[in-house]
This record gives sequence, structure tokens and C-alpha cells, in this order.
Amino acid sequence: MSNVVALAVVLGALSGITVGQEKVVLPDTLEQTGVDTLQQLDDDGEWYRQHRTTVPQVIGNDKAPIEEDRIFDLRVQPLALGERESVKVELGDFQKIQANFVPAMKAFSGKLTLGYGSYSSPSFEGWVGTASSMSDILVSGSFISRNGPAPNQDYSSANAGVNAGVFFSENAGMFSGGRLQADIDFKRQQYRLYGSTTPTRLRTVNSVENAIGLNVNYADEGYFNASLNLANLFMTDSVRNTEHYAGLAVSGGATINRTRLLLGLQGWRSFYTPPSPKQDPEFASFGARAEYRLSGAVSVTGGGTFYLERGSDSESRTLLLPRLGVEWFAANGLKFYGQYEPYVERNSLLQFVRANPYLSYDIAIRNTEFFTNISVGATSEVGKGVSAGVSFTYSKADNHPVFSVTPANVWSVNYGSATRILVFQSELHAELGGEHTLGFVFTGRSARIAAKSDTLGSFETGLPYYPDVAISGSYRHRFSSRFTAGSAIRYIGRRFADVLNNRQLSPFVLWDMQAEYEIARRLLVAISVENILDQQQHWWEQYAGEPRRVRLSIDFSW
Repeated sequence: MSNVVALAVVLGALSGITVGQEKVVLPDTLEQTGVDTLQQLDDDGEWYRQHRTTVPQVIGNDKAPIEEDRIFDLRVQPLALGERESVKVELGDFQKIQANFVPAMKAFSGKLTLGYGSYSSPSFEGWVGTASSMSDILVSGSFISRNGPAPNQDYSSANAGVNAGVFFSENAGMFSGGRLQADIDFKRQQYRLYGSTTPTRLRTVNSVENAIGLNVNYADEGYFNASLNLANLFMTDSVRNTEHYAGLAVSGGATINRTRLLLGLQGWRSFYTPPSPKQDPEFASFGARAEYRLSGAVSVTGGGTFYLERGSDSESRTLLLPRLGVEWFAANGLKFYGQYEPYVERNSLLQFVRANPYLSYDIAIRNTEFFTNISVGATSEVGKGVSAGVSFTYSKADNHPVFSVTPANVWSVNYGSATRILVFQSELHAELGGEHTLGFVFTGRSARIAAKSDTLGSFETGLPYYPDVAISGSYRHRFSSRFTAGSAIRYIGRRFADVLNNRQLSPFVLWDMQAEYEIARRLLVAISVENILDQQQHWWEQYAGEPRRVRLSIDFSW
């Protein structure tokens, strides 16, 4: 688990609803589904599925994300180049990113992990599922409760979810081989606003997220996805604030000779109690894209996305944003690419609270406009198991969300105009001989936001809580068929703590280690140490991260 609580988290992986396909499909269909990623992990040849927490994928709005620095979960193999980790949030704690894999379900299978760590922190997580040729069901849950290393820093969290699906027969016409699925996820967190002027105040955050989806793949000819999503957030401390929203997403694609056509449509409606004076409760987009293979080495993509939004304090507004992309396969395993993908980000109270657990309940919700979003880069695969990549992204946004602290040390959200973000990232992943696995990611950022002052007039400052440099690396070694150990290290650069850049948070290094031993088949015992150097990191001003922490766990699967 990793890393920076920054605004890139708000704009990236934290926005929305978990929509995943439970049925394991062949790897060559993954590009069509755009939802789950499979990777062969264990010696038995089982396929594991990576769940990603994201807004349902809609062609025409599949933006190039601004990534956080990546760190691997030491218990699993590294992700393939370009894949994204899921984000696990424990409110009252700092943001951590991990790769979250769930085994493909069998006739009856499951997994249970029990753990105990520093600060009186018992925990468990697990799932149980069953699958047949006609249907499948997966039930999962987790719970953790602990007293913090300082007074009034205790918190607890619980999660429960059910995913069930029915497969259509081969005689179902256009839905042949498809899957109708239903998801429901419940999350509950309780924590204290440690660091504020009311540190003993207990906050409870409950969220319920539901989705019904239909997914059909037509081999190499195309695909069709549709989902209806409902979410509810209830945040209570001294007062209560709620958000309810509904969304519909539909996408499809077809391949005709050298041309691939992709269409996508999504619409959302939000309801807030109490209402904010500035909200964008309605949002819709329609996107179309065509990809044409000029030759065996060059592909060109073109299209556009149409947006419609209406706020409580503004008239309806429309935007038409074009898209263009080029891919050049220069040699075997070497690809260069460039893309122009402006888009509009739909924000919500749910994603803001997940990004910053100390957020005030009374905030304005506005959409973020990225009128410019340009990415160029290259990827390369060297032999088997070794891949590398480099990328550069430039974005220019209006209405960019900015977290700022209030006199009570509780955060609010403001919106800055003419925000420019430049991100350079290089990454290397290698699996050597099946025993050595390593990964390295370097991310350099420059984020500037327009500001105004009565004395200084108009000027530019650095975006608060946005690190200028982030470096992460990991190494995992399999000493035997039963014993595996690894280590991960992260460097988080300086961050400004206010819009005027008068205060800075110091850089810090986090070093974690983990080892696991297979006592018997499917029975593992593991020990992990987080923040070995006992670094006094501050993810938010006056909100300290945890000191050194040790956790012992036992893992049983069947």
C-alpha cells in the first residue's frame, strides 16, 4: 500500500463506483471489456482478476490519467506496463495504493485473512464464491479497528459486498455469451477529526454503491457494455450531509476491416442535503471514436466527446472536445504514442471525502474542465518479463479542485482557474527467472495554479499538497517454493501546504518489508513492517501519518 494524498487522487482513481466483471475471460478479450485485467500468478496456472475502482469506462471519456507514484503489493507479481492499481482508502489514515487481486472463482472457493498489528489493531478480510456455467456469486467483507498512536486518532472501518451474475446461453441472439451482473457494496468508517479544534468529535461515513451491468463480447467483432449505477453517501458528525446520485453508462465497439468504431454515452444526476449554493448536479457526455490501422506499424485514432452540464447556479452549458491519437510500432516490443484528449471530470462529494477524510461537510461540487490534455510517450518490452516506459503529460484545467484548511483545521474545497499540470514518468518492471521481481517508478511533476491577492495582484503558485517528485521501488525474492520476502521504498518530495506557498511539508522516505511462509498448501503466515525508519511524515498539515507499525497475519484459501 502506498502513498500521497494529492489532488491527482481526486482526479484519478478515486472517482466513483466499482464495476467489475466476475467471469474470467481469455486475455485477448481484455482490450474490449475495458473493465478487468487478468494476470497469471500462481504455479497452478489460475487466473487472477484485478478489481479497479473507477467511474464505469465510457469510450470517448477514457482520459489519460495523471498517475500517483506506484508501489507493488509484495504478495503479488507486478502489474503489466500501463495497468493501474486499485486504491484502498481507510478514512482516518493516509492514502495507500495497492494491487488488489481476487482469484477466479471455482465451484466453491474462498479466502480468509486474519491479522493483528500495532496499536491494538485486529483485522480480517475475506471472500467466498461459487461459479458454474450458468451463474456465479461472490461475497466479500473486511473489518479493522484500532486505537491510534496518539489520543483521539482511533478509527474503525467495515466493508461488505455482493456480486452476482447470470450468463446468457449461446441461443440468446445478440446477448449470446454475455453476462448480466449486479453489485452492491457497503462501506462504513468511524474516526475522529484528529488535529482539528474539536479532536474528540466522532465522524461516521457510510456509503452504499449499487450497479447493474450487462457485458457482451463478440470475439474479434466488437463488444457492448451497459451499466446503471446508484450511490448514497451519509456523513455525520455534529450535522449530517448526504449525497445521492444515479448514473447510466453505455458503450460499444465494432471492428470492420482495418477500422474500429467506438461509441460511449453516460449521464449522471446528483442530489445533496443540505443543498450547496454552488453545485453541478447534472452531467452527461457522448463520445465517438474511430481507430484506423494505416499499416502494420501505424494506427490513427480520431473522434470527439460532447458534454452537457447544468448547475444549480448556472444555465445549461455544452462543450464539444475533439480527440486525436497516433501509435507507431517501431519495432518488435517498441511503441511510440501521442494523444490529444481533452475531457471534463465529474466530481462528487463521495470521491472528495475518500480523498480527504477531514473534509468539511459543507462544500461546493463543481465539474473540472480539462480543455487541454496532451500525452506523449514510449513503451518497450525487452525479452520475457521485462518492460519499460516513459511518458509526458500536459494538462490545462479550469475549475480545478483545491483543498484548503479552515481556522478549525478542517478542509474545504475551492476551485482554481488556469491550472497547469505537467507530469513526467518513467517506469521499469522486471521478472527475472521467476525468483526475482522488481519495479521502479519515477514521477516528476510541476503543477501551477493562478491566484489573486489584494496586494500582489494576479500571480501563479504551486498547487497545494501536490508533490514535485515521487519515487517508488520494490523488490521481491522467492527463496523457495514456500518462502517469499520483499521490500518496498517510497520517496515523497516537498509539498506546499497553502495556496500562497508560504508553508511547505518536508520530504520523507517510507520503507516497508514483508515476508510470507506457506505452512501448508493454501495456508500462509505473513509478517509486515511499515515505516521501518519511523519517519514522521505529514500527508496533510498538522495531520501526522503513522509511526512504525508491525502486523502479523494468517491467510487461508480453499
